[in-house]
Amino acid sequence: MPSLSLLFDIARAYASLSPDGRAFLRKHRPRSEKTHTPESVALLANRPSRLSLFRSLKTCDVEFARSVPASVCADTGRTRSSVYARFVPYAWISLELRTRLLTAYRIPPGADHDRQLILLTFVHREWNDALDTVPPDTLYRIVRSGESSEPRFRLLHHVAALSNALAERKGNFEKMFEIWGKAMDYYHRPFRPEDAAGYLEDKAALNAEIYAWTLLPEISPELSRILHPLYVWFLSLDDAADVERDRAADRTTYMTLAADPAEEIRKTLRRCEETVLRTAGADPEPLLLLMRSMTADVAAAIRGGRDIESDFFAGPDAPVNRNPSPSSP
Repeated sequence: MPSLSLLFDIARAYASLSPDGRAFLRKHRPRSEKTHTPESVALLANRPSRLSLFRSLKTCDVEFARSVPASVCADTGRTRSSVYARFVPYAWISLELRTRLLTAYRIPPGADHDRQLILLTFVHREWNDALDTVPPDTLYRIVRSGESSEPRFRLLHHVAALSNALAERKGNFEKMFEIWGKAMDYYHRPFRPEDAAGYLEDKAALNAEIYAWTLLPEISPELSRILHPLYVWFLSLDDAADVERDRAADRTTYMTLAADPAEEIRKTLRRCEETVLRTAGADPEPLLLLMRSMTADVAAAIRGGRDIESDFFAGPDAPVNRNPSPSSP
């Protein structure tokens, strides 16, 4: 049974959200307490931790309300609430992870950096959703120029233009797209199963570079040492959450090749934890509390045959995972 304090904080956070935010939480609240891992229970039981989560959600909610007009969503054939469900949860996780990371390394965040991160996650989400049917080079041109006459790309054009304008004002537009250009090479790089681990490592290094140049106020030597293992963990988690979707689409990733994806993400977490404990300049426990919860939730979904995209990111209602994974508890 949740404590009265927890219920009060949830109710207060719920009341502070936009109508789209409240509708999202009503629809995507956990279907059963059985889906709660001990790690996610611990995350919410810690009051400073849950208040931080609610602040990040509110920040993303406000940015969505400011940046994503209903008319632009309608141009793409979608409702604003359906776009909210795709954009905000991923931005929420990204912002909260960054907030705890900066706190652990004693770096004060900035509002512009928060907004840049949120807008880039909106762009990233829209890009990924279009990628199954649209060539990446076409999407890159839209993101780089912020222009497209096709209604289906109106939302990608819109959020990319906002992100680009902020990057121009901050003076990191050219650097951001220099690194983004490197990322485009991955779409033309042959994926060989024997190179899967190296591919993941290279992507982590590239993501760390993007993070360092566009999303952080400063980079200390200690922080630079955590970014690569952090992104190995984060990308492993992302691939593991999508493992059944990727298998169904005959798409090969490091996780589709792994005998036990749940154990693999636990391994990347342990390696990242070791680096955090060795390099953090302040209390790392809030950061580790979040990372453990995210890892445990994905591992539990894999083991139980549940679909993270459907449960939390408003994917198709029918789960892709039809058979529970043999991953051990």
